[in-house]
Amino acid sequence: LDVAPQAAIEFESVFRRVVTNLGSRLRAPREVVWLNGAPGAGKGTNTPFIVRSRGLSRVLHMSRLLKASTNMQPIIDAGVLVSDAQALEALLQALFDTEEGADGGGALVDGFPRTRIQVDYLRLLADKLNRLHVKNAQFPQRAQFFPRCVFKVVVLYVDEEESVRRQIGRGKMAAEFCMRAEEAGLRALAPGKMQQHGPRTTDSTEAAARRRYAIFKQHYGTLLKLSEHFPFHLIDAMGSVAECEAQIARELSYQSSLDLNEGTYNAIKHIPLSNDLVALSRQQLVVRLDEYCQQHPRTFSQVVALIQRQVIPQLRRCALAGYAIFESTDSLFIDHPMATDMLIDILSDRGFSVAHQIKTQQVPVKVDTDGIIESHTYAFQHFRISFEKPVVRGKGRGPTEVENEQSLTISNLESLGEKAQQEIARGARKAIQYQGFANDEGQGEAHLKDHEWEKHMGYSD
Repeated sequence: LDVAPQAAIEFESVFRRVVTNLGSRLRAPREVVWLNGAPGAGKGTNTPFIVRSRGLSRVLHMSRLLKASTNMQPIIDAGVLVSDAQALEALLQALFDTEEGADGGGALVDGFPRTRIQVDYLRLLADKLNRLHVKNAQFPQRAQFFPRCVFKVVVLYVDEEESVRRQIGRGKMAAEFCMRAEEAGLRALAPGKMQQHGPRTTDSTEAAARRRYAIFKQHYGTLLKLSEHFPFHLIDAMGSVAECEAQIARELSYQSSLDLNEGTYNAIKHIPLSNDLVALSRQQLVVRLDEYCQQHPRTFSQVVALIQRQVIPQLRRCALAGYAIFESTDSLFIDHPMATDMLIDILSDRGFSVAHQIKTQQVPVKVDTDGIIESHTYAFQHFRISFEKPVVRGKGRGPTEVENEQSLTISNLESLGEKAQQEIARGARKAIQYQGFANDEGQGEAHLKDHEWEKHMGYSD
């Protein structure tokens, strides 16, 4: 790799030391999102959304890792800057250690890299993890500790004025929180929470906020260098949280060429994407319809007439169901096989989804003296035509609503006169009779006499 010699030497020394210290506790991640951004750009606000959208299992904040490290705390307390190598060691220790939560899943790292040397570290780390993955891939027991790791870089950007405005606003909100908490006695009850939500020193004055932004701009060119080596996503964070999340969702959406192993991707990449298929199919549909009309006008007109005469009435009857079944033995489909494709394409152009089958059915035509049945097999066209199901009622019907409707119906029925009740009873009897004949069962009940049915329903003495 084309990296600074100093970076290569420091990286190898730190990596070997971390691997030796961790031993069997080492577990490499499958994905790392490296999050950076301007002060006040919303890294903390957007971190949970990124974690959810990518299915990550951990969040590592560089500032917290350095403060929590027993080796780094004396350096920080002395007011000395932590070296790049020391920051790398704290990061790798947390990133790989199963006792620190490393589980082979994905992680988000907030605040790394910041310097040119750290950018070289990142490139060296990606190369090292890839080599370890390839080396151990043929050994199942070891391969699980070194999955193929994908790096993605996300940078949230706001301009200086917006950054300063947000930092000062954040400082005021934190100060107000501390004041209210102090009045409520929260400092004595939860000092850790007070420290976590307390105002930052850089949020206290405009000058401090501008200095912090100047440091970000100083290293911004270094961050842009990452775009030459990793999937890089620059997010315009000037808008609302919802607008920022929408950008992040688009940028970090699943891409098989980036997320899959190279061998896996090469094995399936020749299969077209659904979006490409849909776009191509739509173009081809337009071409076919024009060809039908221009080259086969007679057959095309016959299919259109059949749709208007037979299909549309069936669709109207089933308009509330979301689909309709149309079956036909029309000779048009036998004499002109292209008619089937015409019907499907015409309905598809009008917004319907059509599935087609040729079905067969056996019909008995003769029974000989030995009881052997001779049958005739005939074929028919079966179309299942689907469309968007309309919402008849705004909400689903709960048990209470159904019960109330039933009570209302019974109440109304009881208020009717005797003659009307008898008419309803006869209608119900006929419905049962029809159902019995249609199903070839329950015919005994279907043939109840009128007065027996009325007595059964309680409308007659």
